[in-house]
Amino acid sequence: MDRIFATARTRYMLPIVIIGAIFPFFVVAFILPDWLEADESSVKISLLTAASYLAIFAALWLVWCRNLKLDDLFGYKPNNSESQELVALGIPMVGVAILSIYVVYYPLSFISPEFVQSWLLDTPEILVPLANKNSIIINFVNIIVLILLAPITEEMIFRGFLLGRLHAKYGVITAILIPSILFALLHADILGAFIFSIFLCLIRIKYNSIIAPILVHMSNNAVVVILTVIDMAILDGEYEYSIQEFRSNWWYAPIGAAIGIPWLYWYFRTKLIRNTVKPDVA
Repeated sequence: MDRIFATARTRYMLPIVIIGAIFPFFVVAFILPDWLEADESSVKISLLTAASYLAIFAALWLVWCRNLKLDDLFGYKPNNSESQELVALGIPMVGVAILSIYVVYYPLSFISPEFVQSWLLDTPEILVPLANKNSIIINFVNIIVLILLAPITEEMIFRGFLLGRLHAKYGVITAILIPSILFALLHADILGAFIFSIFLCLIRIKYNSIIAPILVHMSNNAVVVILTVIDMAILDGEYEYSIQEFRSNWWYAPIGAAIGIPWLYWYFRTKLIRNTVKPDVA
């Protein structure tokens, strides 16, 4: 593993991430006390989310990365063939995510429908219908966050600093499991996010590169955006999604399994197991 991430102490990195995440909201809440005014709250929340990612990235960069060359920070650059394979992984990753949602939440929808409704189904959509006020600004900012800011920043945190430091201190198993558990706890689809993170950790180790998992993460989020656009067109902007509708769409799960499992199994057997680690580039 490259030395910059292996030597960055986690106890210093986590406060930086937390402060960077809440700082824009804290400042705006005090400077502009009406920032949650109903007709503008969606715009402000989108902008503040983007500002938080930028603040986290800037803080991490200033503390550890400002004197580094980009090659030292991001590591090995996948070639064109490798990049295409990594980008294509966004498709089976989404398939497995759909499967995992139904594996976890379909049985829970009978045990605790209120929890599934509030935790999973009532979460804000990443895009809003064009008929809504300020929809162009909201959608543009959210797409930038999802496809650009979130993948870069989250990969630096979870597959960069956390994985690198834990790998140096405790070995590869701990270095994969702990960032994956933490990453999963930040997502509604806990199982899907956990599996996603494990694959990203393995890809990070294989390539000794942050660029490789960033490409997969960007592609995964781009596929989600595309599916959301299709969903918006079919539903004509109506996002009320009930427990009954969720249950009736159970057939999404086998489709996700058919798309995701064989593809990821093939990639794991043919790509991740062989030639596991690239030369250290730091």
